[in-house]
Amino acid sequence: MGHYPILRVIIYKGKNATIDNFSFQIAPNREMQRLSDNTRQALGLTKVKVNNIQTKMNDMQTNWNGYNNVNYVLPNDAQVYIPVNKV
Repeated sequence: MGHYPILRVIIYKGKNATIDNFSFQIAPNREMQRLSDNTRQALGLTKVKVNNIQTKMNDMQTNWNGYNNVNYVLPNDAQVYIPVNKV
């Protein structure tokens, strides 16, 4: 029998969010950093600070906390992408 690599299950810890009446799970910045650090470590890469559009949108939230306030505000005129079924 051959040897098989050990697979690790990565648990994503999102917070509840409502955007335009749609429910989502949003990764807090701390969680994105944790996943990035774990992935980079597994690949033998150095850790870097996660800084992207998602972290910036999270930083812009003044009331959202993912628990008792789930209203997540998109910046400017951004909208939720809703795919349209092709006929």
